[in-house]
Amino acid sequence: MTKLGETIRGIIIGLQLSKSRIIQCYIYTPLGVLLFLAFLYGLNQLILLTSVNFPASVLGMIILFGIIIGHHGIFGHRHTAQLIRVIDIPAGFSLRWLGLFFTPSFITLPLSERISVGESFTIAAVFVIGYLILFALVVLICLCLQRWQPVKRNEENEGGASDINVSDIELQDQPRPELASSSSDEFDTVRELSPVANIIRPYNPGVDLSLDTEPAKPLLMPPANQPTARTLYIACVIRTYFDSVFYTIFTIAGMFAYFATGYGLPLQLPLTVVIFKLALAIPASYKRLLHPILFGSALTVLAIYVLGVVNHEDFFRNLRAYRTGRKYLNLFDKTSPLLPGAGDVFSSLMDVSIAALAVPMYTYRAELKQNYLAIVLANVFAAVVSVLAYPPICYHLGIAASRSLSFAARSATLALAIPINQVLGGSANLVAVIAILSGILGVFVGEYLLKALRVRKDDYLTRGITLGINSSAVGTAYLLGTSDPRAAALSSLSFVLYGTLMIIMVAVPQCVVLVRGWVGL
Repeated sequence: MTKLGETIRGIIIGLQLSKSRIIQCYIYTPLGVLLFLAFLYGLNQLILLTSVNFPASVLGMIILFGIIIGHHGIFGHRHTAQLIRVIDIPAGFSLRWLGLFFTPSFITLPLSERISVGESFTIAAVFVIGYLILFALVVLICLCLQRWQPVKRNEENEGGASDINVSDIELQDQPRPELASSSSDEFDTVRELSPVANIIRPYNPGVDLSLDTEPAKPLLMPPANQPTARTLYIACVIRTYFDSVFYTIFTIAGMFAYFATGYGLPLQLPLTVVIFKLALAIPASYKRLLHPILFGSALTVLAIYVLGVVNHEDFFRNLRAYRTGRKYLNLFDKTSPLLPGAGDVFSSLMDVSIAALAVPMYTYRAELKQNYLAIVLANVFAAVVSVLAYPPICYHLGIAASRSLSFAARSATLALAIPINQVLGGSANLVAVIAILSGILGVFVGEYLLKALRVRKDDYLTRGITLGINSSAVGTAYLLGTSDPRAAALSSLSFVLYGTLMIIMVAVPQCVVLVRGWVGL
């Protein structure tokens, strides 16, 4: 068989082995995401008929959670598990890539209005001191409630394992499923790959041969129907790196479209994904310093700048084209001449992620029921303090009104902080920075603060609620990384409930008018 024939055969085998995954990832998942977007679009149209200013994504999350709970009450756990498996196709995708959807706020950060040096130091001081105070107050509330109603340290997690790994919300990529089973000889051969072929699979590094082991004798004349080593190698490359190959081809095609038409979306969309995947590949020991969201955003800004220089275009014009505000909610508005950018696509997908948070909320319903008093009281306190205390304090310390309003959502996960900030009229770029940095700060100093406040290692209730409120999904991912699933479950519930409570508060027009009045608006 010629090299060309071996290559073609290897590609065919690789595609056949990837068939089920390709169908799910590239057909079922996009269709599911489109159904989510259509559902949220319909909700938004209904909201526009009322006088209430409430994000469709959060309303969708609440409705979806109610539907799942109602289905569980009527049909039982087994049928609900089947429903969750269907919802998880688009929901799991959107939660795994939530970190990517955060990046547009950082990429467009150079477009922010300039801040004086004095105001910058004030913002930094409020950010750090406010974090420490709220952290300590939440710990105090949890410890006091446990004195009144002690929590058993050795009880098992009644909620069960989540179908969606909460650590995937911020930090991780999609897992690579193992090779699919098949009855054909070719597929069996690929599953029993030689060490040479296995070298390209970091999760299956091959056979470890000791020095005194007699090397296997090469098969000089393989059977006619047996794939050659080259065919196996190509099949394994296609099977393992199909996504990377797809996005590479997509990026190259987008590059031709960009230089031919000047429209950046076809290139900026895959380029942002590829760069973010590279940022995720950073060794774990360096991720604390080079967080994938921050590092990936910085590299994307650099790439946009280089492409603008090559194409003789203005850097800031390209950044403005990256996110024009033409999301799915106003995509059919013919009065706007602007075309959507890559950032608008990611922002639209973030709304799907917000609605998808109903799935982990259902998964950890047992923890919510068992510890509802501590969770609710701590989150109500934190939400009220954040919305009603931060803006006036910041404003009287000399921070501009719009930036003072952004601090109301400083500890919420960015997916919920953005709609809160939009309702209040705060600075979109600042809220992105402080929301993400709040999460990263919890990873850096959270453990030291808990130790300084004498929180026990086995006090999963205090650890989970505190990091969930103060460090959102990033703190939840950190707790999972420390093998503390019960604390991670409570952290997941806390950051969702905390953000939802603030959404409900700012949905009340009188509350918004009151807070904006405190900052002179």
